[in-house]
Amino acid sequence: IHDVDVALSAGPNRLAATGAFGRPEDRLNVRIDAPRLAPFGVDGALRGRLDLAGTLQRPSLAFDLAAPRLAMPDVGTLSGLTLRGGLAGESDSPLDVELALERFARPGEAESVRALKARASGTNRAHRLELDGALAASGAASEIGRAHV
Repeated sequence: IHDVDVALSAGPNRLAATGAFGRPEDRLNVRIDAPRLAPFGVDGALRGRLDLAGTLQRPSLAFDLAAPRLAMPDVGTLSGLTLRGGLAGESDSPLDVELALERFARPGEAESVRALKARASGTNRAHRLELDGALAASGAASEIGRAHV
């Protein structure tokens, strides 16, 4: 993919992609600024970036996405969602992904998840997963504490 220069808009929502992907020196940058997702069936906003580099055989991806609130009537409501990190396609490539979620509630229920944090780090071959937060099932809260997998 060469010479990408795309700008899409739908109301106040914007997505822009520039660059290239496929050769070792290529970089494809995607920017998202979607403050009003209601026309797409989601109540909320999403902002962030995706940076894709390299080749199909040796890709790498860096990303930083944030959604203060996302809600779908039949699914539930997420608040304070962030997803950041980087990863690549080789077994010894660095892996660093962080997910944070302030709260999740299913329709008609109290919150199901509170203050969830997850992090994967290491390499694709040898990595570590850390979880911290609180879950609620049938109204009873349970602290995850710090779990390492």
